[in-house]
Amino acid sequence: SSGINAEYGGKDHKDFEREVEYFEYKLEMAKRAEKTERPSLLSKKCLFARYARLCEAYKMEVPQTYFLAKSLSSGYNGAKMVVKNAFKSAELGTWPVKPANTENFAS
Repeated sequence: SSGINAEYGGKDHKDFEREVEYFEYKLEMAKRAEKTERPSLLSKKCLFARYARLCEAYKMEVPQTYFLAKSLSSGYNGAKMVVKNAFKSAELGTWPVKPANTENFAS
């Protein structure tokens, strides 16, 4: 298999794997920050901005708002579930659930 996938805008799957490794790195940094009692720098707005950049890089449609992205994207929801599970397993607490109107922002 060539590793090329239309789902990723025709780019090599290894590029996507590198992006996943970047998220794993950020989670590890958040874990370390928690242990040193510094606040995490990861926020929903930053996570969504990163997601929007990934969409652009892989020639995918960029949702206009965070809420729309959550509603429409099974891939995004799957990735968010991975993040939530990583937070839980790293004992970093849970991701807060907020009313939809507070999540209707653009990147």
